[in-house]
Amino acid sequence: MAKQTLKAGRKEKSKETKSGKGKWILLAILLLLLILIALAYFFDFGKTLFFNEEVSDITGDPVEISLEAELKKAEELDQVIRVEETQTVEEPPPPVPVAKPVKKYYVKVEDCIGITCEREVIRFLKQEKLPYTKMRSKRKTEYHELISSSVFSRQSASEKIQLLEETPGVMGDPRLVRENRRYRISMGHFLDKEVGIRTKSGLADLYPKIQIDFELRTSNRYYTVNSILAGPFKKGTAEKVKNRLQLNPEYETSTVTRR
Repeated sequence: MAKQTLKAGRKEKSKETKSGKGKWILLAILLLLLILIALAYFFDFGKTLFFNEEVSDITGDPVEISLEAELKKAEELDQVIRVEETQTVEEPPPPVPVAKPVKKYYVKVEDCIGITCEREVIRFLKQEKLPYTKMRSKRKTEYHELISSSVFSRQSASEKIQLLEETPGVMGDPRLVRENRRYRISMGHFLDKEVGIRTKSGLADLYPKIQIDFELRTSNRYYTVNSILAGPFKKGTAEKVKNRLQLNPEYETSTVTRR
């Protein structure tokens, strides 16, 4: 009886052992299937990942680009290309012709470096009923001053200037020029040396009355010149005005100029 009981126990234990081994084999098979399923899923997902993602140039993070977005971009690019192909290049409008400035003609009457000269020329042009204008410029050139050879006291020089102004036929604009607490008498500056020589000769003829010797001093310096011009005119009119002014010996050097 005891032997039968022992055998029955051993059989039960053997059954339990076989049952435990079967469970572990089943678990191993299930685990292997799960691994195979996971590998198959990873393989399919990996292909999608590599073909549908691009790497950022700066951060290196993957940026997902869907197939729909790619198709949309391709359509937009195709539309842009078609628009560029169908566009026509418009020719620029012809340039508008620029009107050339109208040149005006003047008659240069005199170049003056003193107010007396300006007044005389302008007075003459007004008498002739001619329009006029002044052009100021700086020049560096040779000029000639007619000045007394002797110096005088202020009172004596003032008396001689009064005498010169009262004497008929005196050319020039007498004024006092101070020099070392004494004074000389200047008859003005002349651009044309010949005019200065003629003025000096006329004053020499008056020496018995005025008792003054004059000399012509030549200098080079910058000075302001006011050119007195008659005009503006048309070219033909300017030529006629020039010929008319040249009839006067004082303005025989008048010339036509264009500005």
